[in-house]
This record gives sequence, C-alpha cells and structure tokens, in this order.
Amino acid sequence: MSEKARSALIEWEPVNDHLFCAYFKRKLYITSVIIVYAPALCADHDKFCAELQLPTSLPRCNMVITEKTI
Repeated sequence: MSEKARSALIEWEPVNDHLFCAYFKRKLYITSVIIVYAPALCADHDKFCAELQLPTSLPRCNMVITEKTI
C-alpha cells in the first residue's frame, strides 16, 4: 500500500476468511473498498454468497469499490 493510501486509511474490518472492508478518507467523502477472495470449493458457495451482504450495510454516501481475486 502506498504511503498516501496508508495515511488515508481510517480503518479496516475483517469479515471472515474471504472478505474484508477498508475505509479511506477522501476530501469530500469516504471510500469503502471491499476485497473478496472467492472460495475454491463449490460446497462453500451458498455460505459465501450469504456473507456478501456486507455492501448493503454500508452508508449510502460512501463510494464503494469491490475487488475480487480468483
């Protein structure tokens, strides 16, 4: 993470082994970045999809960026 990004980081919140959210302060708004690591096993798919409800709990005024890793 760059020094500029590190200084803008307000907090980060681990949700579980596959998902975390980081909050960055900008001049006029807060940017929420959601990082998702999809599970490799299909058996975990339903549980994983249920855990993706985090973005609905974020304030509407936040800018949200979602990143996935395959």
